[in-house]
Amino acid sequence: MNEEKHLSIRLSTAILLFIIIALIPILGIVYFKGFVNKDNSNSETTALNNTAQEEQEQSTIQQPQQDENGEYEITYKDEVYKSYNQKGGVSFENKRNLPIIKNTSNQSAADEIVKALIAVSNERWDEITNASDEFKDAPNGTGGVNYLLSTYSVNDKYIVFKAERTGSFGGAGWTAEEYYNFDAKTGKRLTLKSISSSYNDLEKIIINKTVEYIKNNNIAVIVDSVETAIRELISSEDGIWGITKQGIEIKLPKDSIGQGADGIITVSINKTDVNKYLLDNYEI
Repeated sequence: MNEEKHLSIRLSTAILLFIIIALIPILGIVYFKGFVNKDNSNSETTALNNTAQEEQEQSTIQQPQQDENGEYEITYKDEVYKSYNQKGGVSFENKRNLPIIKNTSNQSAADEIVKALIAVSNERWDEITNASDEFKDAPNGTGGVNYLLSTYSVNDKYIVFKAERTGSFGGAGWTAEEYYNFDAKTGKRLTLKSISSSYNDLEKIIINKTVEYIKNNNIAVIVDSVETAIRELISSEDGIWGITKQGIEIKLPKDSIGQGADGIITVSINKTDVNKYLLDNYEI
């Protein structure tokens, strides 16, 4: 009886050991798979995080950067016109520059400004090139006339360009200074009427200040009515006025009101005198 009991115990122990030995590799495989899956999960998370970071960095780089000029990029391209005399030599060499304007958020406004400036430049350029050819065989005919644009100021309200005409065809100088003002959002050319809340008052202050300047500087006038001549000039689109940081500047062309010797008459009107007559979005 005792022998049967011991034999039963030994068989149970052997079976238990066999089960334990059989379970060891199975448990090892399960643990290994769990470790590998955990490691792969970490790798996938890291890869996703890296991809997201790269996409964010790439997006930041590709976003357009707005500068102080309201996203306007303005450059100029030179153009030269030469007139040759009968001997084949160059009598006159004339130069102008044409604007190239880009705006990353509003190219239509930039195109509108370019179109208007080129139209003005073409008109002046025709006068210059025709005179250049007309006087090319004149004695001592050397020199030429330049008509050059420059960017005077740019902000989110308006863009102002300045044009200077200098030089001669052997006689009197072709000197002129002009302003061209444009709405920065639409690209439309501005007039004093379009920027004013009360044009009659604005016109009155400009005329009074200009007449006062002419009298104080003893400028001999060549027109019957100074007030009428000034009124007609500032209402035209011939580059007579410009918005400056100080206010509004008037450029009366040579021979328009004063004698030629007086040259261009420049009158600066302070912004404190004009702002009260300007629309809010054009205040200086």
